[in-house]
Amino acid sequence: MTYGLLDRLQAATLLRLVRGRVVHDLGCGDQVLAEALVGLGAEAVVAVDSHPTGRPRSGVTTVRATFAEYAATDPTVDIAFVSWPFNQVDPPLLDLCARARRVAYLGKCTDGRICGWPGLFRHFLGRQLVAHMPHPANTLCVYGEPLAAPRAGELEERAGLDWQTAYRYDSGALSGRSG
Repeated sequence: MTYGLLDRLQAATLLRLVRGRVVHDLGCGDQVLAEALVGLGAEAVVAVDSHPTGRPRSGVTTVRATFAEYAATDPTVDIAFVSWPFNQVDPPLLDLCARARRVAYLGKCTDGRICGWPGLFRHFLGRQLVAHMPHPANTLCVYGEPLAAPRAGELEERAGLDWQTAYRYDSGALSGRSG
């Protein structure tokens, strides 16, 4: 597995999440993961990006829009898929995630990488963690319903909240290390 791709267990987890559902791939980029979501059984994928690349694929509807432009259309978001989000505050992306019944995050905030921003991870800590699948290349987190109080974070989430510490993924033995 490499950057932005799923391993077998992550794909199996997403299969259970997306089967028969409409998934919003927020920040679809080259649309490879949007196509993978269709292959995993998503009824349809709405692939949103201000500059999508790649060709349209069967089962994928491409929307060329910023998150603000798309959020202004007031979409109903059942499953949001956020893969390697930018490291800048993006309130419209956060708004779209907050609307979603479930959110799947794929990214990496350990080993010197930053994927997302602290406000996004504060939002995630306020939701039930349904699945957590760390991996040296990509971590998959699936979030469910909002919680009454924030929960303690997993390594990926703690690393996304704290950019001052260099967190290391160590062959399944997860640890934080000051940098």
